[in-house]
Amino acid sequence: MKKFLMVLFVISGQILFSQVKKKSVPPAIKKEVLLPPKIVRPEDRPVSKIVSIIRKNEIPMAFKFEVNKDTIILPKGEFAEVIEISNSYTFSEELDVTIISKSAVDTLKFEFNDGSKPERIPYSYYDSRKWCDGILTKETIKATDKETKSVVSFRVVLDKSKKKILYLLNISNGRKYLPTAYEPPAPSIGF
Repeated sequence: MKKFLMVLFVISGQILFSQVKKKSVPPAIKKEVLLPPKIVRPEDRPVSKIVSIIRKNEIPMAFKFEVNKDTIILPKGEFAEVIEISNSYTFSEELDVTIISKSAVDTLKFEFNDGSKPERIPYSYYDSRKWCDGILTKETIKATDKETKSVVSFRVVLDKSKKKILYLLNISNGRKYLPTAYEPPAPSIGF
């Protein structure tokens, strides 16, 4: 009898264990791993030859148009204009452009200097500055005045090797601006 009870106990235990339902395991949740978007830095974008030439200079590049004949300039008459171009460091196509116009205060006798005579500096003139936002599209710089929103366009002419800028050409009036030395603004004496 003991043996019978023992066998019955073992068989009932197996039946009990075989009837226990396994706990259902919920399906594994798939985790989607999203990669952060690739950040394109301005250096990673293709840079035009003109912008790379401007970036190489630590100081702004300057181009000057000047009356190139002996003439008399009337009061408020413009006899020279300087275009200063520097990189704005925001996007590769954007530039900072300053247009400096030199106009006569009084009647001024202007003599063209071909480089053989010492340079004379006319003292009866004043500078007016316009600060512009420039955008480079292909070979054209469009300078938009920050105050008046007027637009002036300059075509950039490069040398054959495309390593330096030969001159700028004002599209509206045909003025040719040749490279010149950059002159920082003079410090103010009073406020």
